[in-house]
Amino acid sequence: MVIYDYDVPEYDIWHMMVDESKQGHGYGKEALDRVIDYIRTKPFGNSSRIALTCNKYNSVL
Repeated sequence: MVIYDYDVPEYDIWHMMVDESKQGHGYGKEALDRVIDYIRTKPFGNSSRIALTCNKYNSVL
């Protein structure tokens, strides 16, 4: 999910996840690359900022 925060302004990437059984195959990297390519088209507004957050308690697989 890509959200544009007009107050900052910046693009926020929310709820990006890869199923545990598919992790370690490069799908997350490819998905993130595609999302960033999409954001570069500035579909909602002009900004050079992208935020991607994570839960610090996520386990490393």
